[in-house]
Amino acid sequence: MNSEMKLFIIFLLTAFSSAQLKEALEKSVADGTPGMAAIVFDQEKIIARAEVGHQTSAQKTPITKDDLWHIGSDGKAMTATLLARLVERDLVQWDTPLSKIFPKNSQKFHPAAQAITIEQLLSHTAGLPANVDDALFMKARKAGDKRIVKQRLEVAQIMLAREPLHQPGTKFLYSNTGYVIAGAVAEKLLKTTWEKAIRKEVFDPLGMKSPGFGAPDGKNPRGHMVNGKTRQATFTGYMGDNPAIYGPAGGIHLSLHDWLKFARDHLGGHQLLEKETYTKLHQPVLNDYALGWGAREKDGVTTRLAHDGSNTLWYARIHLRLNRGKGFLIVANDAAKSTKNAIHEIDDICVEIMRK
Repeated sequence: MNSEMKLFIIFLLTAFSSAQLKEALEKSVADGTPGMAAIVFDQEKIIARAEVGHQTSAQKTPITKDDLWHIGSDGKAMTATLLARLVERDLVQWDTPLSKIFPKNSQKFHPAAQAITIEQLLSHTAGLPANVDDALFMKARKAGDKRIVKQRLEVAQIMLAREPLHQPGTKFLYSNTGYVIAGAVAEKLLKTTWEKAIRKEVFDPLGMKSPGFGAPDGKNPRGHMVNGKTRQATFTGYMGDNPAIYGPAGGIHLSLHDWLKFARDHLGGHQLLEKETYTKLHQPVLNDYALGWGAREKDGVTTRLAHDGSNTLWYARIHLRLNRGKGFLIVANDAAKSTKNAIHEIDDICVEIMRK
């Protein structure tokens, strides 16, 4: 078979798979989701891609391939990658205790919290609560992104002054708080904001131009509040997101094209880190969770990475089959129960497409 014939066959397969994917997305939009997009890929090419629906439920501006989407907790893998870059530069180690990173502040940490390590923060085994206190949350909401380094340090000071909910390293407890503190660690080591650090250390080296923080603004999809069958488009920036302190735990928006660059780097591109560091990030610690990723392994080798993300107004999923060298991304601009159910069905379609 000559090269022209191979290209033609690839074209036909892509067209068929994209139509199959679009049909699945259209079903969800017909059931009420304002807008959705998905992409199936390998290291070299896009296998299928589709965008359907509208940027808001009220204004019928169609979804485009260049739109920006909020990916919620799927950004945790990016924060973990940032910390991995610092480990490779010997600025910190996976087992470095927080007492060494914050020597002055840690004098007021609970003794058990002083021993919490970077790996425990990123694997949700530090014994920290799911979210920061309501009072801290509301204070951060009012402050926005002003003096953000001081805000995240305050979260560390207050939340680590208390006894952990379990002995660090012994149990899994999903914790946005741990990732806020991981952001504070990066800020302390690099003497800059997490926002600037992740742009310099992760986004820029991969050529990712679209990422920003909070809900996207401009001519882009809006997240939606859902009340029964009613969808109400919400605000942009941090008015349409959790407070800015939550950035390291899940406050990133970007285009699917740029998210694809990050996904391919973990799929096997390996531009940012040494191979053994990716292995470390992908290795499950407890409860099928690695460092920023849900992970499945076979015979001691990680074969699958996945994560869902939502700030309750958007929904996103990343899924990488490391053993196949393929993956997919799915995004939606609401997080209704019907949308989540649809994403599970679209997940099955994407897996089917990857098997072809």
